[in-house]
Amino acid sequence: MSMTVHNTDEIERLVREFLAAAEDGPEPGADEDLFQSGRMDSLFALQLVNFTERTFDIEVDVDELDLAAFATIAKITEFVANKQTAAQSV
Repeated sequence: MSMTVHNTDEIERLVREFLAAAEDGPEPGADEDLFQSGRMDSLFALQLVNFTERTFDIEVDVDELDLAAFATIAKITEFVANKQTAAQSV
């Protein structure tokens, strides 16, 4: 199976588009904690995990489900990029 590997700019752009579609208001900064700012709760985090799996063709295992990895746009971008890199080296 061939997967499309996105660069970090593309990952960040797609994550920002997903977040923008889910809420009104100013765009969060890359390092803004989405939980502390009230932009995300645990249910929305699961929707975000589902979005990342579908959009970036990755699988987030239960043991990897650390919400801290989804707390900021920068961390989400890093997580997805790392998952794609790991999948390519298999």
